[in-house]
Amino acid sequence: MGTPHVNLDLNGAEIRGELDERNPPIYLPNQPSDSPLLALDIGGTLIKLVYFSNGKEGNAGGERGVRKLGGKLHFTKFETRRLDECLDFIVSKKLLCGMTTGSSKEHVVIKATGGGAFKFADVFKEKLGVSLDKLDEMDSVVAGANFLLQKIPGESFTHMNGKRTLVTISPKNLFPYLLVNIGSGVSIIKVTGTRKFERVSGTHIGGGTMFGLAKLLTGCKSYDEFLKLSQKGDNLVLDLIVKDICGELVCQKQGLSASTLASSFGKAITSKRKLADYKPEDLAATLLSAFTYNIAQISFLVASLLGLRKVFFGGSYIRGHTSTMDNISYAIDFWSKGQMQALFLRHEGFLGSLGALTSYGNIDTDSLTLEDSKEQDIFHDSSAPIDGKLAAEHTESNIFPYLLVNIGSGVSMVEVIGKGKFERIIGTHLGGGTILGLARLLTGCSSYEEFLELSQRGNNLSVDLTVGDIYGEQGYLKHGLPASTTASSFGKVNSNKLSDYKVEDLAAALLSAFSYNIGQIAYFVATLSGMKRIFFRGTYVCGHEKTMDKISRALKYWSKGQVQTTFLCHEGFLGTLGAFWSYESMGIDGLAAPEVIKEVLLGAPYTGGQFPTLPPSQQNDRNDAIDLRTEVEKLKHDNAMLRAMDIFHDSSAPIDGKLAAEHTESNIFPYLLVNIGSGVSMVEVIGKGKFERIIGTHLGGGTILGLARLLTGCSSYEEFLELSQRGNNLSVDLTVGDIYGEQGYLKHGLPASTTASSFGKVNSNKLSDYKVEDLAAALLSAFSYNIGQIAYFVATLSGMKRIFFRGTYVCGHEKTMDKISRALKYWSKGQVQTTFLCHEGFLGTLGAFWSYESMGIDGLAAPEVIKEVLLGAPYTGGQFPTLPPSQQNDRNDAIDLRTEVEKLKHDNAMLRAMVERLQCENEELKAKSRQS
Repeated sequence: MGTPHVNLDLNGAEIRGELDERNPPIYLPNQPSDSPLLALDIGGTLIKLVYFSNGKEGNAGGERGVRKLGGKLHFTKFETRRLDECLDFIVSKKLLCGMTTGSSKEHVVIKATGGGAFKFADVFKEKLGVSLDKLDEMDSVVAGANFLLQKIPGESFTHMNGKRTLVTISPKNLFPYLLVNIGSGVSIIKVTGTRKFERVSGTHIGGGTMFGLAKLLTGCKSYDEFLKLSQKGDNLVLDLIVKDICGELVCQKQGLSASTLASSFGKAITSKRKLADYKPEDLAATLLSAFTYNIAQISFLVASLLGLRKVFFGGSYIRGHTSTMDNISYAIDFWSKGQMQALFLRHEGFLGSLGALTSYGNIDTDSLTLEDSKEQDIFHDSSAPIDGKLAAEHTESNIFPYLLVNIGSGVSMVEVIGKGKFERIIGTHLGGGTILGLARLLTGCSSYEEFLELSQRGNNLSVDLTVGDIYGEQGYLKHGLPASTTASSFGKVNSNKLSDYKVEDLAAALLSAFSYNIGQIAYFVATLSGMKRIFFRGTYVCGHEKTMDKISRALKYWSKGQVQTTFLCHEGFLGTLGAFWSYESMGIDGLAAPEVIKEVLLGAPYTGGQFPTLPPSQQNDRNDAIDLRTEVEKLKHDNAMLRAMDIFHDSSAPIDGKLAAEHTESNIFPYLLVNIGSGVSMVEVIGKGKFERIIGTHLGGGTILGLARLLTGCSSYEEFLELSQRGNNLSVDLTVGDIYGEQGYLKHGLPASTTASSFGKVNSNKLSDYKVEDLAAALLSAFSYNIGQIAYFVATLSGMKRIFFRGTYVCGHEKTMDKISRALKYWSKGQVQTTFLCHEGFLGTLGAFWSYESMGIDGLAAPEVIKEVLLGAPYTGGQFPTLPPSQQNDRNDAIDLRTEVEKLKHDNAMLRAMVERLQCENEELKAKSRQS
């Protein structure tokens, strides 16, 4: 070939330019000025070109016989669709001069990498008369990164909170490191030395996905325009954060703060706003945060698996963008708890072309072309059948440990190591809420079911970019990527008109992207934790064949068949096979909510063979239930007798101030103060003047009165309370007895009278079909119990045994106080004391009159009208991340459900102890009376 042999002289190489300058020239003071150096990286979106110049066109030398030294490496790029502009630039700059060995360009060879090096080779031959020496893309990217990190001082830097800091890394301490190359898709590469590397992972949710969705959602025409829009937007307009779900109270053990992203685009689920109602800036900011955090999280997980501390981010989609780098840095620091560092490169978009350039000095080394690749990994074959053989191997003795993946608006991943022993270890904000939020904006669908139906009819390949689209039919087999592999979700989107695409295809692409992403992250987490079983649950996945199939295939691909994928469904297993299991036998009965406290079907989808047999433990449970009924009835009788002797459980009993009188200024602290105004604020008081609002809920008195006015037409809260006194909530509330019959659901401690669903009996859309008194009673019952339950959770988390209630929406109303008291009694098993404060004296069931000063909260005692109203977000029932592992709650109404037998035994033991104490006190009083 006619390629000249050129040795790069990097002695004294340096970057000349400001720290924040993008792609500054690299000065090579000892490189011959006439060196013909030109290399290209031709990607699916951009062409990145690197060339050496001494500042004179054609790299002309100096006087005859005198070879001048010095010049610069310059960096420039063009859109791939405007290839002619690149060709014209090469000609205008006379970059081919000096590359010929004869009088013509016939034998000129340019080093090139990227999929376009194959796709456009004929165009270069036809228009420039040159050949392209096609180099392996990944080889070039790694060579370029090593070149910059080993030879160019000041190349790498960190970026936190908008500030760049140069990082000096000794070449001796460089390896190993993780290189995350963000192009249209993302490749994650472990680099262990010069030309020693392995592509260990990647994701098709990359820059192409961001840009494709950005075109559809914002109408932007370029990626730079998208980045500018994102700088001006606010992602919190569409993103759901932890504060929106559970308020300010956060469990530090789980590493979640109130501002933690819970579900990208999650607010779009319940919003009635359409795409045109949102600002393009807010949509752009939401897209950027969603995908940069996701890339960072996957990078963290891979680095953790490999035990690497240094993670370098490169690729043309970073572009020195402040928010992009800040998001990635924050996420890496957050997930690693400061033990891992995100590092960036000043020439991040030119790694491939720089790697190709360095190969000029090594032309004796055989080029690594795709045609020479022979490797193929059968686990990357998307057509391989899924083998579900392991599905029948679950037994109670070997089910633990496993990873439970709950797919709600976001995704939570819980490690379960035994019965009642589980802990939330990680999650991702790209969950069902993100899918549905984006689906509503892109397709106009009104429900998740409609979206799923659309996705069934769509073809994601009309918008997704595949490896075959980049490299041709042969794919990229050297790194185990067949042509059918998705390289970039939404990577084919080249129009910014939403109407140019079928809603079915957009739905199919959304489902494909996020299902694979969830499967991939679940694999990493399970592998890090040494688990071989993953159970998926949640309304956003179970029962939908296509979703389960994609998650299963992702797990099959990443784990090479070594991790078992199983799905849980509340209403039965809707896949093809499964075994019958209960939450109790899975060790997660503490996660079971009323609507899911049933036996559930487990199994891996698309498995062959026979249905697994019912575990013996389940057969025994049925027999045991019959034997237990007799014991339950006996205990109920004993319980009733004991309660008759316990005045503290009689809501009609006169107020006994004995316990209340035990409050003194020295022992009152700490306690929880629950202020029920329009919203509800909960304040932890640990001493005089020492208090802090820790959580709240916006479902408060204002909510009750607002709904009451709409439903009953009442004009005041007093009128509403009067109505509720005369009403019967059971005419509209659904009870456990309505579902399971008179026996209730005693296995999980739910008698027939327990409310299963407030307003659950409403089957008419005519308000006139219901009595206003009954609606008022149901409203009061629902919200009073809810406030009592949340107060119990908060007090338990904070280790407090006393709760004081105050506020104009509760105090003085007997029925309200009674319902709150009963809720606290039920949830705390009588271990938390419920006390009510009123401005005109104590009107609750227990407590004493205390001044605000003696309670240590005089700073909170300003008049109601001038007091700052602190409102929080509700506990909505999906995940309650502030609970410790032993009390994880997956739904609104369950934290530590007992069987009816256990509950009654517990109550009986407490009541017997109380009766014995009272009897002792009576004997002591009688003895004193006789002595006197």
